[in-house]
Amino acid sequence: MMKPDWFQNRRPPTQTNVGRQFPQTQARAKGKRSFAARWGSPLLFEGGFLGVPTTFFEFYSQIGLSTGEAMFFLHLMSFKWTEDAPFPSYKTLSERMGISDEMARLHAKNLEDKGLLVRVFRKGRSNAFDLTPFSAVLLSKVLKDRREKASKKAAA
Repeated sequence: MMKPDWFQNRRPPTQTNVGRQFPQTQARAKGKRSFAARWGSPLLFEGGFLGVPTTFFEFYSQIGLSTGEAMFFLHLMSFKWTEDAPFPSYKTLSERMGISDEMARLHAKNLEDKGLLVRVFRKGRSNAFDLTPFSAVLLSKVLKDRREKASKKAAA
């Protein structure tokens, strides 16, 4: 497997460059913009991190998600590593969220009833959760918000 250019060009750790950062990350670190600086420790990111657009937080309640449904959706996203639908079990989700298995199933059903999620039955395995309907609704909401803001700006 070919390694990316940035990986091939990096220097191995030595006494002189241990703890040293690449130039592009030095600027961020100086401005305290790194995740580790913001959260206080790189150890918090050993299990990975989740990329969530801030528009999710801005619009989830306007889309009709309860706080529990939003958390359920974020937990599903933590299992979405590719374009494919994630497939964590309800047991895994309920344990991570500190809720019952039945409550996890109810969150999934509610999201499906709202047209924001599609559960894909997989015989003998956990369901897959198609999250693209939510993404489409969120994008629609963002575009509508932009149009409204542009309208107000033009009217002012």
